[in-house]
Amino acid sequence: MSQLLRTDRLSLRPCQMSDLEALHQLWTEADVRRFLFDDRQITNEEATSFIESSVTSFERYGYGIWLFFDHQSDQIAGFSGLLHSSQNPPSLIFGTRPQLWGRGYAKEATLAVLRYMFDVLGLERVEADVDEPNNASIRVLEALGMSRTRRAIVNENPLLYYELQTWEREATENDPQPNNCVVPEMMINVRPYESTDWSRLCEIHDTSRLDELRLTVGKDAFLTLEQTAESEGLFENKLFVAEVDNVVQGFVAYSDEELTWLYVDPECYRKGVGRALVQHAVAHSTPVMEIELLEGNTPALELYLSEGFKVVKRVEGQLVGNEAFAAVGLVLKREDT
Repeated sequence: MSQLLRTDRLSLRPCQMSDLEALHQLWTEADVRRFLFDDRQITNEEATSFIESSVTSFERYGYGIWLFFDHQSDQIAGFSGLLHSSQNPPSLIFGTRPQLWGRGYAKEATLAVLRYMFDVLGLERVEADVDEPNNASIRVLEALGMSRTRRAIVNENPLLYYELQTWEREATENDPQPNNCVVPEMMINVRPYESTDWSRLCEIHDTSRLDELRLTVGKDAFLTLEQTAESEGLFENKLFVAEVDNVVQGFVAYSDEELTWLYVDPECYRKGVGRALVQHAVAHSTPVMEIELLEGNTPALELYLSEGFKVVKRVEGQLVGNEAFAAVGLVLKREDT
């Protein structure tokens, strides 16, 4: 069951320990912590505990805290998710980076979470509580179709309580519809490579490789996948493809310790396909994973950095697979602790 969610503008994935620094920074911003933590600046250890609880919740119950990203950026735009309770229905939580307020991201992301909760997990009820002065969050809850159930004073603060028991699809009627590669959530399917995928892999590689070379050493260094697959050991690695509506739109190859190939159809750039493939490789590798990419490939670098990789080395030499061209590579490493 995929926990990667998609909307017209956003990609959502479960938070993980490699997000600690970025999340702690977000959660301690004054405009975020005001209502989220009663204006208290939480410690790094508390943020760690929240992330650990979310990771455990995903493993046990299928839900937790998702981070969401605008398709045009790899910076965390906000978070939305469900907090587990042993005695009550899950509780909704969400927040958006203050610089992005007013764009409707909180509603859009939380709709994706609710769709997943009701349609995939089969849960029947969700609750939420909000500080009475938090008018922005109240508007989001009511736009989602949640009903106010009561008011209470907790720790001298007035709280409003909401619930949603019936999945009202009317809340999504005015949402923009997906185009041919802005896909509905949970429609990216990562599966093992099959021999019948070969021609499609060649198409994807040959078009996206040209984009990569334009940003780096120049398109004169281009070689097709037919020319390089065997010499560069494509099939010596674990090879998986990503499908969107049963059409292969990207592929990844990796060993236990290295991500060696990653290409996505240009029509699906920044649509979550590459991120889904990276997350699959990371989840099925050892705790330490490396990748080398060409310096200048900024879109790929931003993706890897957002997934917890760090640049550890800069290497000058020849282009792998076409040694007639000089190239500069960046070695990135990701370590799960």
